[in-house]
Amino acid sequence: MKIPDNIYNYYKRIMSILLVFPILFIIMAGHTVNASLHEDARKIIEDIKHIPALSNEERLDLSIVASDAVTNGVPYKDIRKIIQDSLKQKQEVTSLVATIKILSDTGKKGLPLLILINKTKEGIAKKMPMKRIEEVVDKKAEVLKDVQRLIRKSKENGLIVKREQKSIINLVDKIERGVPYEYLKQLLLHAAYKRQSIEEVEHISDRLASLIEKGISVDRAKKMIEETMGREISVELEEKMERRGQAIERKEDARKERLEDIEGKKEERLRKGSKMEH
Repeated sequence: MKIPDNIYNYYKRIMSILLVFPILFIIMAGHTVNASLHEDARKIIEDIKHIPALSNEERLDLSIVASDAVTNGVPYKDIRKIIQDSLKQKQEVTSLVATIKILSDTGKKGLPLLILINKTKEGIAKKMPMKRIEEVVDKKAEVLKDVQRLIRKSKENGLIVKREQKSIINLVDKIERGVPYEYLKQLLLHAAYKRQSIEEVEHISDRLASLIEKGISVDRAKKMIEETMGREISVELEEKMERRGQAIERKEDARKERLEDIEGKKEERLRKGSKMEH
């Protein structure tokens, strides 16, 4: 039966509206996020404009890096506090600008920011010179970038990574606790080759870090971990062999039962045939 044109066109318009609404929602949501970031950037520039103890050049430099940092994901309240607290201590503005730029660049690369923000605040709270804070934050940012590159390279080779930022934070923590970067690299390459999850690497490196923290040398701790892993692999193989043996036994039992059943049926048929002859 042919659908009348007026009804067809009506349903066509309804379907068009239903398809357009989700697209509009996504666009508006993205616009809202961007608008919020731009508003925070505007607010931080306004805050800096009213700081009296800055030259025009310092005010301009600070406004540029701070607004970029907010746009790249550094929370407005954190940037505001870092600027306020450091200027209260009459810290060097050049190093403050450089430190905020490190935060901004890190956010732009999609790296975890909270570690660097906390390290910056911690340095200011301890009244460390801003130049020293800049050096510490820059060094930590480089470690974050190195670990991110290592994880992504391993992922290309088969490593399973579900939450990249969380894994970056976990592995950076292990490096800070004494696990050598090169050893971590070996663990990731091995896990990628075996198509394992990065959680396996996090678990092993955590055990290694715990041994190092107990005063055991790195080389000895590595041997202990490798020996333990070897025993675990042996146990795993034994369990696999045992399970395989049990499976073979079950199959053999089932085969015997089938044969016995077949033999039983044969005997039953023979008895019946014998009775019929009599």
